[in-house]
Amino acid sequence: MSHTPELTEYTSHHPETTDSLDDALFLERLDTFMQKSLNEIKAFAERESKTFDQTRRYVAEWHAKTLFSVTTDDGCGVRNILIETSKVLESLSEVTGVQSFILAVNPHDPQDAGFLGGSLIGREFYRGIRGGGSAGASSFKAYAQKRLPTAIQEEIVMQDASTHSSPAPSTIRSARQVKVELYESIRSQLRKVSGIRKAEMKWTNPERLNLYGVRLVGWPSDIPAANPSSLKANQNQRLLELVEHGELRFEKTMMTGLETPFPPDTTAQRSPEPTAEDFSWAYDADGGGDASVGGSIGTTGAAKLVVAASSLPLELEKDPMLSGAVDLLAGEEHNSLGSDVPWKEDSDDLVNAQHNGIPGFDEYGFNIEPWNPTVKFEDVEEDSPIEPRARKRARSSEPEA
Repeated sequence: MSHTPELTEYTSHHPETTDSLDDALFLERLDTFMQKSLNEIKAFAERESKTFDQTRRYVAEWHAKTLFSVTTDDGCGVRNILIETSKVLESLSEVTGVQSFILAVNPHDPQDAGFLGGSLIGREFYRGIRGGGSAGASSFKAYAQKRLPTAIQEEIVMQDASTHSSPAPSTIRSARQVKVELYESIRSQLRKVSGIRKAEMKWTNPERLNLYGVRLVGWPSDIPAANPSSLKANQNQRLLELVEHGELRFEKTMMTGLETPFPPDTTAQRSPEPTAEDFSWAYDADGGGDASVGGSIGTTGAAKLVVAASSLPLELEKDPMLSGAVDLLAGEEHNSLGSDVPWKEDSDDLVNAQHNGIPGFDEYGFNIEPWNPTVKFEDVEEDSPIEPRARKRARSSEPEA
């Protein structure tokens, strides 16, 4: 039956457990000897024209080389170095009060469970924190193994499989892996749905997720709202399966203003604006023309408007309701679009119609043209005085036979 390796912790004997009288005398003699050695080092620094601090630093480096030297016949050289380092940290804690701990693992050795050293308070702190102790050392070792080259990882897996005859350790690693994957999947999904890069899961208080503008949906009622480290392995496995199948998920409830801004939607279709050559908006399929025109223009007049907007020469339509469309008298010349069309009066009752002294315009500035009796007003009542008056003026403008 294989034995699961455990985390090794270095512990030194506390000063209170030793013979206090002998230790006190020994430490007193050692202090006297060290003071004598410091005085000799100071005198040596003066003879060599070096500062005392610089010389003392060199002495400390020399002492460290001898302290951490590894002999070739010592198979536990790395472990001895870790132990000596832990002793130095303990001494540092007693002299200066600095607390520390060290955690070391060998990712190449499947049997290595890690080494914990440092001051007493530092070691107690690491063992007491959540995720610390042996589990923390195993997680640190797994993290270091993932950073190794692929070939070395495969070699470690094969070596581990040949070393362990029973599948019991794989069950422990599988449960730990499920817990790690549950942590990562929940965290990544929360940050993706909320849009907040530093969002963290509220395991014990999922109601506080409204701070991120999301809510958790699909948590089983028979599993308590707790951190995966506090749940059982089968409960973590069930939660991970729910996340993978989309049953345990996050839903967006509101915007918090902390989300990453998204670019505006540019896929919306914009209605085309009328161009200079597009007069389709002025065309009425029923033949009524533009609503702003009092008379009926018809399809012919609308077609002439489209032609007039192009680069072709203007062909004036003989329609009395178009302001520029007048009968061309004999002997008169006309040019293309933009030329002035002359107008000549041929009625006695229009002699006095002037606008600023220019004949052909009435007192309101409108162009006066001969009336065509075949054209009728639309949307005008029969008893309206406009149509009889217009007809009377048209008849009076006709030349006598």
